[in-house]
Parts: sequence; C-alpha cells; structure tokens
Amino acid sequence: MLDVGRELSTPRAGLKTWSRALRVHQWSKNLLVFVPALLSIPLLTTFQALNTLMAFVALCAVASATYVVNDVADMPHDREHPSKKSRPFASGAISVVHGAIVAALLASLATALALALPVQCALTLLVYAAVSLAYSFQLKRVPLLDVICLGFLFTVRIAVGASLLPNSSPYWLYAFSMFFFTSLAFVKRYTELAQAVQSERASLPGRSYQSEDLPLVLAAGLGTALCSIVVFLIYLGAQHFDGNLFRNPGWLGLSVAALAYWILRVWLLALRGQMHDDPVVFALKDRASYALGVLVGVSLFLAW
Repeated sequence: MLDVGRELSTPRAGLKTWSRALRVHQWSKNLLVFVPALLSIPLLTTFQALNTLMAFVALCAVASATYVVNDVADMPHDREHPSKKSRPFASGAISVVHGAIVAALLASLATALALALPVQCALTLLVYAAVSLAYSFQLKRVPLLDVICLGFLFTVRIAVGASLLPNSSPYWLYAFSMFFFTSLAFVKRYTELAQAVQSERASLPGRSYQSEDLPLVLAAGLGTALCSIVVFLIYLGAQHFDGNLFRNPGWLGLSVAALAYWILRVWLLALRGQMHDDPVVFALKDRASYALGVLVGVSLFLAW
C-alpha cells in the first residue's frame, strides 16, 4: 500500500533528483547500440550512423520509462534496502503521479522515434521494452532467471544496433554478450547478497535469493565470465570475421586480454567486498576501466 499522505506532500523535485529517477547514468549501457556500427566503421554510411544515433535516443527513452515503472513497483522493497531506500520514489522525493506522467511522455517519444526507424529495429526496441517490463513486475523475483534476463537485455541493445546494418547477424557477438553481461549481473547479485549476509540478513528484499545461494552465484558468475572469453577466442581462431573489415585480425587479441583482465578484476574486487552494487557505476568511476577501454579501441584500430 502506498503512503497517500506522503505522496501528496512530496516537494517539487529538482533536476538532480529527476536525473537519479530516470537513471541518466545508466544511459551508458545504451552505448552498446553503437557496438555493431563501431565494429563496421570502414564500411559504415552516414545514414546508418544517424539511424544508430536515433535508436540510441529511443533506447534511452524506453530505458528511463521502464526504470520509473520498476522503481514505483519496487518501492516497498527499496525502502527496506540499505542503499536503494534513498531512491527518489522510495524516499518520497518524487510522487508516483509525476513519475507516471514522465514515463508516459518518454514512452511516447520512444514510439515516435521507433516509427521513423526500420521495422526490424522498431521490433527489437519493442522486445527490449516488453522484457524490461516483464523483469520489473515478475522475472526479477525468480532466482537465476533474473540475471539471465539482465544479460539478455544487454544483448538486445547490441541487436538494436545490428538491425540497422545490412546483412548484420553477429551471432558470435550475441553469444559473447550474453555470457559477459550475465556475469556482470551475477556480480551485482553476489555483491548485494554478500552485503546482506554481512548485515546478518537471510535474504535480499524483493528478490528470492538466500544466503545459502552465495557459492552458486559466485560459481555461475565466474563460469559465464570465462565462457565469454572462450567465445571471443573461438571467433578469432575460427576466422569468422569479415576479411574486408579486419585486415589484421591478430590485433584483436589485445581486446581479448583486456576484457579478460577487466571481468576477472571485477570479480576479484567483488570477493574482497570492494565492488559497488552496480558494476556499471563502478566502471564509470574506475580509471583502470577507461584505460582498458582505450586499449580495446587501439586493438580495433590496428585490426582494421
């Protein structure tokens, strides 16, 4: 039940508060829509680049709308969480009514942009929105399926970008993405569950994980991390890359090394209790992550 008095007395929220509610910092995840275009820069046209930018804006609008819906639906559980209780809706900084209005406006913007994009891209955006809502209302409460769903949502972002390029079906990239980002989702759950155990709580509010699940979450997270690296190595070894695109593919090995080091370092910090409960926030504040990102960019440039 919502606290009606609290909702009616909510003060006017500022730009910073709305930025937190819309999770603007999470828009960095949507940069994945540019990955297929970046991997195809030598063959990319201006029209395809502009469409990719439009798809990015649409994806940000959809993501923020679903974040609002998720936070409103999760308010009772967030108020019991040590860090999530300070979220704008859980803390009462923004009213549910205002959140619903903004979510509707963002959904309308995303719909208008999707209609201007190719049909396949619009349908992929629809899949993202549908799975995001399913996650918000039900899937996030199903152990293991919740992290697989998060990995899928990351991969769909890449699929949105790939749908704008002709004859682009990077199945190896989808496989790598599913394993890599599912591992990051396990990092998030491991960190949250470890903090709960340290606080002598038996489970996570709003989730169905128990303290006994910690070893399984760790094993599954490390396993999917290593699988992502194996997929990348198989891609290079089997020479599935486009010869017209990568003339010196051996340089891509630097990307493999950088990504392997980064994901294992994330898990090392998680085991030491030094990881933020959101790996994306950690990456945005971590200098080593930026350095490794530059190394990946250099390896791609040399491979072209």
